[in-house]
Amino acid sequence: MVDVDTQQGLTSMFDTFVDLAAGRKVPDDDKYVANEKAVSMLLKDALGERYKKISETSVYPVHKIRTRGDLNFNLIERDKFCSLDYFCDLAACRIELDEHCKRPPRDDERVQLEAKALMKKVAEESKKDHSVKKAGASGTAASVTSRLTDTSKYTGSHKERFDSTGHGKGLEGMEYRNAYTGYAQQGMSQPSYKY
Repeated sequence: MVDVDTQQGLTSMFDTFVDLAAGRKVPDDDKYVANEKAVSMLLKDALGERYKKISETSVYPVHKIRTRGDLNFNLIERDKFCSLDYFCDLAACRIELDEHCKRPPRDDERVQLEAKALMKKVAEESKKDHSVKKAGASGTAASVTSRLTDTSKYTGSHKERFDSTGHGKGLEGMEYRNAYTGYAQQGMSQPSYKY
């Protein structure tokens, strides 16, 4: 079994990342389930990109709620995520990928040891402050707007509509302002005399 401190740390991390994935403070009554985004953010932050990908492809689909018509369809319950089984599946998938062998069962000794180590590592991460990850992790409207309105990143004809300081050129940037004489650059040239 897992000790009480580790279980409390896992629960704390789960609740924190439910809030971060939602981009707001979720009521305590609704924190008993999380979507795949919250679990992926949690695992990436605590264990790294590799375990995040293993969870997304092999573990989360097995443990999520799959009953159609259920209000929590495609979500995972806190108790299932914080259980030893979830982390045993993570460890077993990692062993399968790294050693190119058949996936070991959950009750294998190596799987159990690695799963407990992973749980402790995630629980240790609960002591850190994760509130600073909110803006980058959830893609807030302000960060999206500032990225899309940065004129230095515009390309093609859009780039021509702004000067080097980022201010618009108005009609100068939208129209071709050279005098159109009707003469092509090659071939017949414009007469040099005036009427």
